[in-house]
Amino acid sequence: AYLFDASTLALIHTFEHETGFGTLDFGISVAIENSTVVIGASRESNFNGAYAGGVYIFDAITGQQLHHIRAHDGSDGDSFGRSVAIDDGIIAVGAPYHDSAGQNGGAVYAYHADTATLIRKITLDQPLLNHLFGIAVSLDDSLLLTGATQPTNPSPLTRGAFLHDINNGNLIHAFAPSAPSPGDQFGISVDLNNGIAAVGAASAPDGGAIYTFDAMSGNQIATYTSSSSQPNSSLGNAVRIENGHLVSGAFEDDEFGNDSGAVLSFALNASCSIDFNQDGVLDFFDISLFLQAFNTSDPIADLNADGVFDFFDVSLLLVSFNNGCP
Repeated sequence: AYLFDASTLALIHTFEHETGFGTLDFGISVAIENSTVVIGASRESNFNGAYAGGVYIFDAITGQQLHHIRAHDGSDGDSFGRSVAIDDGIIAVGAPYHDSAGQNGGAVYAYHADTATLIRKITLDQPLLNHLFGIAVSLDDSLLLTGATQPTNPSPLTRGAFLHDINNGNLIHAFAPSAPSPGDQFGISVDLNNGIAAVGAASAPDGGAIYTFDAMSGNQIATYTSSSSQPNSSLGNAVRIENGHLVSGAFEDDEFGNDSGAVLSFALNASCSIDFNQDGVLDFFDISLFLQAFNTSDPIADLNADGVFDFFDVSLLLVSFNNGCP
């Protein structure tokens, strides 16, 4: 794995895995925050078994390896490190082929970045065969968004993308596309930024798609496709949200040659669930409208979508109001 200066493109460091382990796919996943670099090696063979997987933490300033993480309950073929994310000093690691929650049900592990100590392990309450929970992960403001590509299922606990509270491990929302398609790989990629969740479906009809959701309410905001994409272009194989834009890889796009690939950028259609009068401003009028809706049990005031109007909805309103909307 290589670290470059984004302004000059100069190479800063070359990171290599610790010797003594049969490491394959070192660099299959990467994440960086401040001076901490996280690198996954999902097919590393180590004390946990063949292809159990590992994760390495490096100092971006010195280039020194700080930690080598292996799952405390890992086993053969787990692919621990297939996905990694870091935010606010917390590291999330996906192990989509881990079996403790069913064969290939998958798991996500959370660690303190400075000490590499385990915070918690998250699995689904109702895992299914080959669910692959952890194939993609993203962290933002104590929220964990996880992709699970199989299967396409209408049950709210077996959908392809899941939002958890990293502090307690509780499931907040299970996301599903408005128009699911068998084998669409919904959940193959995820990103979470400023209250917006993006989920890729690289095998969706007409070349793939990306879906965005309001992380607070769980409601779908928009669907993104490309008019120029050919069938099987794999749009949505990778996604990222930044500065009001949604960027996605389409590694099998043929526009510039057979499977030459492409990167597409979209203007992000944002939604703000507490901008009740939809004037683009959060102010007293929105609070007033919320209180009216809350007192009459209007569904728009059920901010956590649990069917109950209580303190938690008021708390979410206050937090969102203070943070602002995208």
